[in-house]
Amino acid sequence: MVLTVANDSGAFVVGRQFGKRPLNRLLSPSKTIEGTAGGTILTLVTGALLLPIMSVWTRKAGLEAAVAISIVVPLGDLFDRW
Repeated sequence: MVLTVANDSGAFVVGRQFGKRPLNRLLSPSKTIEGTAGGTILTLVTGALLLPIMSVWTRKAGLEAAVAISIVVPLGDLFDRW
């Protein structure tokens, strides 16, 4: 859940500040490539640094989960509107 919140928060903040290019005009015109990159970066940082501190997860497990979340969350957002 922490990784999903990190992804959505990073995508929102970076997308609002720097978003110019839509990720997919047809399915979700307000989602941007820049926002997706920001969400991915924040998710990876959270998985690598915060999860090992907050729980019994190792850094490797946190990064693996962060990669999976960084792929699934934007796809879920796009297909949710389809």
